[in-house]
Amino acid sequence: MQELIRQIHLYYAQFVKPEVRLAAAVKTVRPLPGHAELKAELEAARQDRAIADFDSYICSSNEGYVSEKVKNSKKLVLFVEYGALTITENAKGIRSADAELAVTVAGALPSADTDMLEQTLMMGKTLGILLRIVACMEDDSESLEGCPLMQHISFPCAIQPIQPKDFFGHQGWCAIFKRQDGSLP
Repeated sequence: MQELIRQIHLYYAQFVKPEVRLAAAVKTVRPLPGHAELKAELEAARQDRAIADFDSYICSSNEGYVSEKVKNSKKLVLFVEYGALTITENAKGIRSADAELAVTVAGALPSADTDMLEQTLMMGKTLGILLRIVACMEDDSESLEGCPLMQHISFPCAIQPIQPKDFFGHQGWCAIFKRQDGSLP
């Protein structure tokens, strides 16, 4: 199950430019074991799906970190949030887990007094980018050679708008998925 969080982080890194994905991999005073390996994997992540509109990639459940990164973003944010895990065990003792996953594409409007046209354009842009990511996820979920993470994502997904008051002054769209996993060790 620990590998699931790593897979999520690495999978969505492909949708942002290398300099954006590596911005979060700053040196820490005492890095946890595996820090250097995860950074190397981020550097090696595929780049052909990178979307130039993102200046921030966030895969964190730390509200303070998320708030700071979103508020400092001048372009678009790709925010991936893993949610509740449901672990079950069948009669044969085989454990499995389902996980909730949310993918958000959001951007800040130039000022608080933007007109409805600018808001419409921003919502259209962020929805288009989110749908592009969702299409890649769906393709990967159907591919036997694709990412193991995506092979258990269930479709369809729910897509809902994100309002500035709920996301640190940014607006956009959020796709919500369930990942129905196989057995756990």
